[in-house]
Amino acid sequence: MGGSGTTLALIAAIFLVSASKHYRTIGKLSAPAGIFNINEPVLFGLPVVLNPVMFIPFLTIPVLLTLTSYLAIAIGLVPKTVALVPWTTPPLISGYLVTGGSFAGVVLQLFNITLATALYIPFIKASMRAEQRNFHNEGDKADADTTKAS
Repeated sequence: MGGSGTTLALIAAIFLVSASKHYRTIGKLSAPAGIFNINEPVLFGLPVVLNPVMFIPFLTIPVLLTLTSYLAIAIGLVPKTVALVPWTTPPLISGYLVTGGSFAGVVLQLFNITLATALYIPFIKASMRAEQRNFHNEGDKADADTTKAS
């Protein structure tokens, strides 16, 4: 949902906890595409690509959501999928369609998005702290260079 890595939940988590102007701007620009499962704006704008902090949730959250979905289907909470929908079908609509018109598919997708958003929050906070540390280190380095030049 929201592209690989469940980046729609990442965008939601950014709106919930980020005070960074950079993160919020990327979230605003990425949200319309993210609704249709296109995640390149957030992957390269945040960046998620080559970001060691975001690597962990980007890989583990989709696996966890697959397991929760499998479990919900296996125990009968959600009907088995009966249709294939285009990959650009927005979440909730796709949950309804693939389960043959069952609102249980919608509820499962809402649960998964909520779970993924909650799991992304600590990593966003850690990423923002790392970004601030790098910014301050760069500022200290620039101050030291200015002092040497004087």
